[in-house]
Amino acid sequence: MDAVCIKGSWDLVMCKDGNGKLEGALVFHIRKYRGFTLLLMPPLTSYSGIYYNYPQNLKRHSKTSFEIRVANNLLEQLPKHDLIYLQLHPSITNGLPFYWKNFHQSTRYTYKIDTSQETDILWENLKGNVRTNIRNSEEACIIESSNLEAFWRHCVAAYAARNRVVPFNRQVLENLSTAFKASDNLEIKLVKSSSDDKVLGGAITVSDQNTRYYLAGFYYPNTSPKYAFSYLLWHIIKNNPQKSFDMEGSIIPEIEHFFRSFGGDLTPHFKVWKVNNILLRWLFKLKTPSFLK
Repeated sequence: MDAVCIKGSWDLVMCKDGNGKLEGALVFHIRKYRGFTLLLMPPLTSYSGIYYNYPQNLKRHSKTSFEIRVANNLLEQLPKHDLIYLQLHPSITNGLPFYWKNFHQSTRYTYKIDTSQETDILWENLKGNVRTNIRNSEEACIIESSNLEAFWRHCVAAYAARNRVVPFNRQVLENLSTAFKASDNLEIKLVKSSSDDKVLGGAITVSDQNTRYYLAGFYYPNTSPKYAFSYLLWHIIKNNPQKSFDMEGSIIPEIEHFFRSFGGDLTPHFKVWKVNNILLRWLFKLKTPSFLK
């Protein structure tokens, strides 16, 4: 959180049982903006929300009751705020505590790939044209580990070539790169043409104990081979040491279509928010922030 909360601070609230054992926690990003107190998602962070430390051998109804009690306890501990906005991890499937506290709720989607499967199965799950694109790129491309400086230089150039602005925050990427320098939790890969060493695309992924997440990437348009970025993602997926790979998917149709072609499971997750300040409610009626759409 220190790495990503560059325009504010962060804190957490905890729920414990009578013996002091942790039952749950909620980590949140705090920003002050023009007199308003906002609890928001940090940049380049797809998931936040509640962590549940479930007791063992819970029945289904007991698990739901546990979630409701812990979530209520955590939400009531939050500091006074004018707006709260969270994107919950896909593992959180119970949105009732938020609904009952008058949160707005919508559904986002990602694609998750079970990378504990054999490579042959992962390959067969790819869309046919993706397999063709990868075959065409294998002989013509090489993939190398790189550093953030090189990644960012090419990222800016690649987005400019498509008349677009880089959507990633460089300071956050630098902070994450520094934070994970002593581990392999952050990887930076570039795909190059094997004939002239020209960079064709790049990707940054980060991981926790169970999952590797797609964080940032780019590709140059009108290059040969044309679909080198597909080959790069395939290389990352098939060599992933974690149990799963999360595309951190998009609802933008062309991006969703590309991620879908890698054969992952369409996985929903909740986006929840609540506006407590009357003035903010009025302002949002005039112009809704992009993250609440």
